[in-house]
Amino acid sequence: MSGDTGPRHSKRPRRSSHRRNGIHRATSSANACFSGLPLNQLRRHEEFWLNDGTIVLVAQDTAFRVYRGLLASQSTVLRDMLAASGPDAADLFEGCPVVHLSDPPEELTHLLRAILPSNRRVYLGGQDDQPPKYDEVAAVVRLAHKYQIEDVERQALAALQYDRADYGNFSNPSVPLRISYDRPRLDIGVVNIARLTNTPSLLPYSLYMCANLGGEVLKGYTREDGSVEYLSPDDLRRCIDARSRLSCRGLAMCSRIFADTVNKECTTRSSCCTSLKTAFWEVAQRGNPAKTCILDPWGHIISRSARAHSICPCCKQEMLLRDEEECRVAWNALPEIFDLEIEGWGHV
Repeated sequence: MSGDTGPRHSKRPRRSSHRRNGIHRATSSANACFSGLPLNQLRRHEEFWLNDGTIVLVAQDTAFRVYRGLLASQSTVLRDMLAASGPDAADLFEGCPVVHLSDPPEELTHLLRAILPSNRRVYLGGQDDQPPKYDEVAAVVRLAHKYQIEDVERQALAALQYDRADYGNFSNPSVPLRISYDRPRLDIGVVNIARLTNTPSLLPYSLYMCANLGGEVLKGYTREDGSVEYLSPDDLRRCIDARSRLSCRGLAMCSRIFADTVNKECTTRSSCCTSLKTAFWEVAQRGNPAKTCILDPWGHIISRSARAHSICPCCKQEMLLRDEEECRVAWNALPEIFDLEIEGWGHV
């Protein structure tokens, strides 16, 4: 492979504390449950301040004025919370009862856009829509899970699984991503979402990405609200233990891809056999065949080696086919590498 230190982050990533929820999160004082600000000093949310709204939600320093009945119909948890706030509530904001929430305003905004949409009723439903950023989807998952809004949680998780748990989508660069993965170390967040929601199919690839972070994994993932979440000690151990397994598998993959077995239709067998051996040793000396990025394709290295050593088109194609097969086998092996049992994984 090339001299990069981590797996590639292309258009499609190919061949991101609440301890009771399994999420280890460091929170600054600015993210305390309640801001303590007088109600008249709260910032009105630009999008979710409806002048005829009947309930005010307060998240840190931000107030959201929405419709009580519509919100209550989305979630039994919210319905119970709102039931405790009537017209005689201690806190009133412009005549509306106030409910204090412990959620960051950024995350509450994403949830309200999903359950109280102004322009669509299905979350992540349209193929022509711009893919939402990971932080938006992660926030929707966490709060939909917290407030038991199951259909929205299911849709958001399905988008993550589409991108990160389906080998057919992962290995096909023409399949567009459903989510924009635009920030470093976000797979730490994906692992924690998998744990929070009991969605184990999200673990293998995201743990693989975390393992390839090396020491950077210790920095955690910084959410858009500034809070930082980390892997649990158990998942961090999985990443550390997996690095040697990934490295050994990477070396074995390289030796099989560049094996000196020529294609059956090769007409220059002796020459290609010698060239394949030379190409392997060149890759071993110039590159790092024992890298941990076992899902990165070797196509550009194969093409370069074929040109440099006059390997025939048939044998070059043979190497490319071996590369595809090795990637598929490596994907299927991810649960074993990370000491996981994932039902249904590897049937590709």
